[in-house]
Parts: sequence; structure tokens; C-alpha cells
Amino acid sequence: MKNALLTLLTILTVYAASGAVFYRAENASYAAEAAYMLIPDDGIILYTIDGNYAFVPLLTLPKTYYLEYTGRSNQDYHIVKYMELVSGLGKQELFVLKGAVSAADTAFIEAPYPSVTVRNALSGEKLYARPASPTVTASIASANSPLKFYGSLEDGGTLWHYVGYNASFGYIKDDALVEPPVVPVHPNSAASIGGGNDTPTDSPKIFTLILTVGIILPALIIFLLMFRPSKRRTKAYNAPHNKVFSARSYSPPHPAGTRLPPRYSSEHSQSDYYAEENYSDRFPYDKY
Repeated sequence: MKNALLTLLTILTVYAASGAVFYRAENASYAAEAAYMLIPDDGIILYTIDGNYAFVPLLTLPKTYYLEYTGRSNQDYHIVKYMELVSGLGKQELFVLKGAVSAADTAFIEAPYPSVTVRNALSGEKLYARPASPTVTASIASANSPLKFYGSLEDGGTLWHYVGYNASFGYIKDDALVEPPVVPVHPNSAASIGGGNDTPTDSPKIFTLILTVGIILPALIIFLLMFRPSKRRTKAYNAPHNKVFSARSYSPPHPAGTRLPPRYSSEHSQSDYYAEENYSDRFPYDKY
């Protein structure tokens, strides 16, 4: 029986160890995947950082689409990626306020970003570095040119759209377009919009942890059952105590007139105690 339990314990230990290896490999694979944050509401602003390290609004994000979470955050913002856009420092790192978007999820998201094209009405339209800024980033050569739409931003009562033209990016006024952009709802958004919770989910890790504990706990129980002390008593222990006397176990007689220990009848006296057949005069009372 003990050998069978030992074999079972060895099997469970090996299985638990393999589960731990799988857990680490699974975590590594999830870390390699992109984590996305859902944009649950209208009006959520994506921020960039300019050359002076100041946070400035870049655009308003289209509802029901996603941001790629970099896994890093500061005190107020999550650091995210949005398509191929870069910050004013040239890094593909943009910012969204904590609590504005949903939890980061490692689930695969098909087409996380909108794919919308707008067109300019006239040739010679210009793209600007900021709304109402005199800094021009590109000049559109011909009318009706395709412009990649990223998002919109209202400034001073005027609606601007952030677009891409060839390798340049900038803002163009809403009334400079043939028609305003129309962003369709993301096909996977209906079941996932919950909004506001910005704590990254970790369900695969929790599942693996529960599985590992479920393996190790039975192994510990078996181990304890195998090595617990035996409850069987020895023959000498079960022998009647009043049959064996030794110098260590011998108790001197009680003074005359006192009651004897409970194992003797309450009717016994000192004289009766000396008359007991098991009493030995080899241990005189005056030696104690």
C-alpha cells in the first residue's frame, strides 16, 4: 500500500512540475501577444506629447474600436499604440487617461482599428500640424485625393480631422472634405462594451494557478497519510500498570489516615496498602 501511494505521489509531483512549466510557457506566449483596450464611449481623447514633454490632445477616438496596450502606464495615463501614429518625440507611444477605456485583454482582435478614407474637395488643400496652426505638414496636390482618417478633434468651435496623406500627417477642416467621415461600428463591439474598468484581465493565469493547486494539494495529503505516526500501542504499554513496579514508578505510602490514590478503593488505609501483594519492602518508606 505504501509503495502504491509513493508511486502515485511521484506521478502527481511530476505532473505538477510539468504544469508549472506549462504555466510559464503560457505566460510567455501571452506576453508576446498584443493586448487591446476597448474604446467604449464617444469623446475619449488620445493624447500625444510634444517636444516640450507636454501632453496635448491628438484626436477623439472612434467608439467601439481598440487601442493596443504597451503594458506600461504612468500616474494618470496608459501608454498605448494607435495604428502607425507616433508622438511628437517620434515614438509610437500615445496616451489615454486611466479609467477611460476598458481592461486590457490578450484575446485576438480582428481589425482593431477603423479603416476609413476621406477625400478633399479642392486641390491645394493643406494639412496642419495643429488645428488653426500656421505650420503646414503637407499640401494635397489634387482634388479628391484619398486621405486616411484617424480621428477628429474640435478646436474653438471648428471640427478638424486628423488624416494621413502619403507619408505625412496633419489636420484638415471638416468643410474641406467632399463629405464627412463615417465610421462603422466594430463588428465585435456589441458583446464587449462595458467601459471604464482599466485593470488588465488575467484569466488564463488564474485558471493555471487553480489547476496547479488542485494537483499539489492531493499530493500533500497522500504524503501526510503515508508518514503519519502509527496509533498501535506496544504490548508493554497495554499491560496492567499495577502488575509492574519499579524504583521509578513506585510511590511511597501515604501517611496514616489519608486517602489513597484513585486506583485503590476508597476504603483502603495505610495498613491495607502495606498488605497489598504487589507491594515490595525492597523500597523502604524512609528512603523517600
